[in-house]
Amino acid sequence: MEIQWFKVRTSRLKKHQRIVGYADNGEIYFPASLYGGEMRNMLAMSFDGVGGVFFKRHWFCPASWLKNEFPRDADAIEAAVVNIRGMAT
Repeated sequence: MEIQWFKVRTSRLKKHQRIVGYADNGEIYFPASLYGGEMRNMLAMSFDGVGGVFFKRHWFCPASWLKNEFPRDADAIEAAVVNIRGMAT
C-alpha cells in the first residue's frame, strides 16, 4: 500500500496532528491522537483487527474506522475525507 502524506495548514493542532495520509486504496488516515488519545486508539484498532499506520513516530487511524468508533464526529470526519481527496487529485 502506498500512502501520500499531506500537511494541513492550521495552528490549532500539534505539529504531528497536522499530517494526514491518503492511501492508494482510497483510505484516508488521521492522527490517532485527534480522537481520544494515540495509545487508546492504537489498542482499540488492534482489538478490532484494524490496521493502523505508523509514520514519523505516531499512529494514524483509517477514517472508516474512526467514523464507526466516533459516530458523533462521523459527519466532520467525512467532510475532512472529501476535502483531503480533493487535495490529492
